[in-house]
Amino acid sequence: MNEIRKIKIRETSKLWRKNNPEKSKKRSLDWAKENPERIRMIRDKCFLKKFPKCESPKDALSCYMRYYYKKNTKKIRERVRSWREKNKLLVRQYRKKYKNNKRGSGNITIIQIKELYNKNIIYNGSLTCGICGFEIKYGDEHLDHKIPLSRGGSHSMENIWLVHSKCNLSKSNKTVEEYLRFKNGALN
Repeated sequence: MNEIRKIKIRETSKLWRKNNPEKSKKRSLDWAKENPERIRMIRDKCFLKKFPKCESPKDALSCYMRYYYKKNTKKIRERVRSWREKNKLLVRQYRKKYKNNKRGSGNITIIQIKELYNKNIIYNGSLTCGICGFEIKYGDEHLDHKIPLSRGGSHSMENIWLVHSKCNLSKSNKTVEEYLRFKNGALN
């Protein structure tokens, strides 16, 4: 008897939400504002159920974002492309700011880059990636900012190292610690 009553209440609620979409939305938003901790707890629990290998809700969120990106790559890229088309001025300003940060935070000479290569080879015995620790084949190396310029890093020798092109491109604008956490989460 109790199950039948629960089913009837669910059906009635569903019908009411269908007939009163504005009131239903307002009621949901009001409840969410009054119960932010409950919303966070429910969301975290859902992420951890979907991604049981993740240790914390934050890791589960990052797993979900990778999963969502893989599933909706075309849609996301189209949205980004259309945003860039509509906001050409903003894109230009962001690029200009990035270049100015790079220019303003130091100059690196060819001699310093050669020294970097030599130090890497002397220290490791061969040209070695600073991120994964494996040997780098000729032509597969990139100079990478340990702390990305977009995150306030400087364009100086203290912030630059040699890495595989694949490691650098997948690292994107993450710090080394964030990238290693991301990589380990993707492998699990």
